[in-house]
Amino acid sequence: MDVYVGNIPDTIKVIDLERLLRPLDRQVQIRLHHHNGKQGPAACYCVCTFSTERLARKAIKKLDGYLLFGRALSVREFLYRSYSNERRALGWRNRPWDGVERRSGERRMGTALAAPDDWFSEPAIEAAAEDIVIEGYREFATKTT
Repeated sequence: MDVYVGNIPDTIKVIDLERLLRPLDRQVQIRLHHHNGKQGPAACYCVCTFSTERLARKAIKKLDGYLLFGRALSVREFLYRSYSNERRALGWRNRPWDGVERRSGERRMGTALAAPDDWFSEPAIEAAAEDIVIEGYREFATKTT
């Protein structure tokens, strides 16, 4: 089973992680990932493969929130992303949603602000139309059938 260990300091080395994880499982495989922050903040995390699921669950329970070089580790089961780099489950669009509406925008809740009645009255439209002058486009217009 794979375990994600996040919120690791950038200066950490694989040997430091081995010292932390080897007492839990002697056959643990550690893959350390450094992101340099070109598109966002610099990040460092590792994915550890434990020999059994029981040892992985034990490591999650023991190390989640553990302070390493002054930072609290975030430890959880590593979930692979599905196709097109999405974190959602396959077929999520086809599943019916039986819960309450998650969006709370005013247009969905029926509380959108109504326009004042005088905005769309005929005198207001006629006054606005008098200000608009379009010139020079009639000779370019063609009639299509």
